[in-house]
Amino acid sequence: MQQVKLNYFICLLWLLFHLNVARETGNAELSIKFIQYENKDAKLADGVFCETDFTGMRLADCDPIFKFEVMREGGNGEALFSYKQTDHFSRGAVFKFGTVIDNMVNPISFDVKMDDPAHIYLIVTVDDYDPSGKNKPMDIFAHMLAPSQTAQYANLVSPSTKHRLAINYRFICKTNFYGSLCNKNCVEMNDDTNGHYSCSKDGEKVGPMSKATVKSLRGAFGADADR
Repeated sequence: MQQVKLNYFICLLWLLFHLNVARETGNAELSIKFIQYENKDAKLADGVFCETDFTGMRLADCDPIFKFEVMREGGNGEALFSYKQTDHFSRGAVFKFGTVIDNMVNPISFDVKMDDPAHIYLIVTVDDYDPSGKNKPMDIFAHMLAPSQTAQYANLVSPSTKHRLAINYRFICKTNFYGSLCNKNCVEMNDDTNGHYSCSKDGEKVGPMSKATVKSLRGAFGADADR
């Protein structure tokens, strides 16, 4: 039991010291949907039941309260996203999240620099609510979010308790950004100064005439190049 409790706090300390982060605006939007949380044994991080009778036997399920954070490794100490529940979930073993968690919209979404090589981590901390205000630690889920524009499903496992948290996530290029890392910028144009072209799915300029083509033709044919 003491080893389990020690592992929980070692994990927490690692997160605090290694995941310094900063808010950012970038070329992509990160969307994360929280699907389901499972704590079927009704135990805390130290292996004790959340609610017990006078003999120490299990009396009821836990009352989880969540903190959701997204952090970038190597930043300046601020979270890309952070939300802690003001209320808690009532007793249960399996919780399926809806479109709103407390006052937080689910899925969450925010801007990121998708082509930044520093890893992005999702950190979810779960405590058992106590009316006295002394909530008891249950789980820490930590997951590195791979830069993918295809929806990714992940079934996270808490290292200290083996409780589970299911999520899915994806990165979406913002307007005028293209490519696997959203790092190719292309803005459609339709004028004689900048050219006449649209943008392919890879961010390449496509169309009847680029700016360079228009300039070249005008040099050869004059005004007739516009016809």
